[in-house]
Formats: sequence, structure tokens, C-alpha cells
Amino acid sequence: MQRFPMHRITLTLLAVISPVTLCAAPATASSASTCVQPGGQGAQIVPTQTFKLLPHNTLITLVNPLNPNDASTLTMLTFGDSAMWGNGLNIDHKYSHQVARHIADATGRVVNFITYAHSGANLSTEAGQSYEPLKPSDNGRPPGDLNAGLPTTLQQEACAATKYAGAEVILLNGCINDVSAEAIGLPFPLIGAGPAEIKSRALKQCSEPMRTLLKNTQDDYPRATIIVSNYWLIISDKSSPAGVTMKKRIARSTSSDPALNKEFDDLISAQLKAEQEIGKNFAKSDLASDPANIFRKWSDNSRAFLDTSQDCFVWAISVVNGSGSAAKNDNPCVHQDPAQSQLANQDLRVFLATVSDDPAFSYGAGQLKRLWSVPIGRRRHDQEYKRRRILCDTHYPMGGDRFICKINPTAHPNVTGAKAYTDSINTILDVAWKMP
Repeated sequence: MQRFPMHRITLTLLAVISPVTLCAAPATASSASTCVQPGGQGAQIVPTQTFKLLPHNTLITLVNPLNPNDASTLTMLTFGDSAMWGNGLNIDHKYSHQVARHIADATGRVVNFITYAHSGANLSTEAGQSYEPLKPSDNGRPPGDLNAGLPTTLQQEACAATKYAGAEVILLNGCINDVSAEAIGLPFPLIGAGPAEIKSRALKQCSEPMRTLLKNTQDDYPRATIIVSNYWLIISDKSSPAGVTMKKRIARSTSSDPALNKEFDDLISAQLKAEQEIGKNFAKSDLASDPANIFRKWSDNSRAFLDTSQDCFVWAISVVNGSGSAAKNDNPCVHQDPAQSQLANQDLRVFLATVSDDPAFSYGAGQLKRLWSVPIGRRRHDQEYKRRRILCDTHYPMGGDRFICKINPTAHPNVTGAKAYTDSINTILDVAWKMP
């Protein structure tokens, strides 16, 4: 099967970066503790964004049970990849920022909101990865929109601990880029890796590395409630151009939903342009050779990753909360339901935030979809497209890298998708920090 020819793809969620090394050993606290970029750049790893949020009201409904008598400024940290960064969303719609706003209003405290998350970040894999080079126009702050495998989520956590050990809320995620988002959510599933391979990679990259991250975070931030954000169903059997839309196209028929047909045309246009940019040739007929098997695999890969990564996150959380076993085996991520929210305490303060896996919310699934489309022409651009376009032109002087940078938020949560994460996390905090 033809391999998608771009040389810089991984995800952020359909983001790009040099290929990952899938078999690298997970980073440990010691190997991830450096806060200086290697390779002679000498720049310290710094947050991608910082804000202070003032409370809008004085009706206090939440109090941190791990720090109940402190009314001073509350520090909230986020670590992770493009999903945590909020690709395509302006600051007011990023779910991490919305959670920070909820905390400020519900606690009556000023929130110092600091994120190290950035597009393309690996959870633990460092081999073969690089930092996004800074330009003078960046003023020493790495742009979160640009893709880089480093700093990993483990590195982000360790570096932040040197300055913000008193943080009281931490949101984090990671592992899709270690598994290879290219194989999970690429619009054109011409990769070769099937569901069994995706599950195998996820079992390796989303289990022990996540447990290590959570254990380090628990140790480094004794007053923090820690919330892991799960991923979402990127592609489903309702996605366009998968399934019905593609088959109807091949049969020279027309979908009853014009929006799905437009999604298909936009994806084809984006693919053709990207191929042209890097000097490759692509024909629409390549997709028509065996559409049923191609698109069945595409949907199955997304389902395999979502289910396996969630099982691994539940396992890792149960271990650090003291209710699971850390024994290593070929499949530690045996399915179990996530623990119910409860009042946070020193023994149980790590929780999992999930969003619906309804196929109707997947990429190109129609009016209910919760993910950004490919921005083609003047329509349906994400919120940050114009600003990011300038950033892409500055950092990528030519070729496919620049083009992919501009369409980077494709298949990431849009405003509605981000709101689903906000609601999930706020629901957890409303129980974990409920006023006595």
C-alpha cells in the first residue's frame, strides 16, 4: 500500500513533524529533567503561554482540599500536545483557558495560568526528535502552533517543577504522537498500519510512559489535582470522505448532504496541493482502488487508538491513585471503567476527563462534527488561521512544511469540541474541590 509521502507528519493531531521512533524507551524523570534545549541552542525551555485571570465574582463554590486556607494566587499548569494547546482556537476558546476561567470564578482567587503544551509534542519519545527553532520574532517564547517532538510532556512537567512546585491544578495529555498520529488520523489512510499495529503501539507508548508522567507529577506537585485529558474519535464510519461518501463518488452518485461532498472536495484539494508542494504526484484514482478496505481500516485505526489509549490512561491513573497494580506485562491496560469523581485528597487526586465518542462528532461527519475541517479557500478557516499563516511563512520558507503548518488544526477539536472538554474537566473539579 502506498505510504503517504509527506516527510513531516505526526500529529498534533493532523500536525507535522519528523517521523517518530516508536521503540524508544520511555524517558524517566532523570532523563527528562533538563530544561535547556540541546544542539547548541542554549535556550531554556519556557512556557508557550502565560496569563493571569482575575475572578469575575465573589460567590465561592470551590476550595482546593489540598490547600484549603490559601486565598493567594493559584497556579494552574498544562502539559501536552496540540490537543492540550488547542490548535486552531483563540485563547478564549481553548479548553484549558476556559477551565482556568471557571477556577478563578469559582474559587474567587487570581489564577496564574501557564502552559507548556505545544503542537507535535511526544509524551516520552526523545530519540530522533527536535525542538522547533526559535526566530527573533518569537521573542524567546516557542510558538505553540508549530510542530516539534520536544520538549516532551515528561520534559515539560520536569521543567515546570523547578519553578511552579506549588501548582494546584494540572491538566495534561500525551502519547498520540509517540504512536504516530499519521497512522491514526491522516485524511488519506494510505499508511499500512492496521488496527492491531495501532493497538500494539498504544499499549507500549500510552501505558508505562503515562504512569511515569503521573507519578512524577504527583511527586513534584503535592498540592495539585491532576486531570488527564483523553483523546477523541477522530475518524468514524460517518466521516467524510470515508464510507458512504467515497463509495457514492465512485458509483458516480451524489451524497444527500452537500456538506459531506464539500468535505471530500476540500480534502482532495488539500492532498493534491501538499503533494505538489513537495514534488510528488497523486491521482484521485489511487483512492478508488479498494475503497471499502481502505476506509474500513481508517475508521478502525481511530477506534483502536481511542479505546486502547483510554484503557492505558485508566490503568496508569489507578496505579498512581493506589488502586491498581504496577506489574508489567504485555498488556497492562485491561479495560476497566474510569474511577468516579470524588473529593480530592493526598491519596486520590488524579482523574480522567473524557468526551463522547459518538461517531457523529468525528471528522467530516456533518453538522454535529466537533473537529476543524481542512481550511480551503476563504471558507471554514479555524480561528487562528490568519495569525498562524504569518507564523508559518516566517518559520517555513518553502514547500510542504509551510502548507501543512497552515492547515495544522484539521481534525482537532473546534469550538464545540473544546467546550465538551471544558465541561468534562469542570465537572470533575466541581466534585474534587466542592466547598465543604
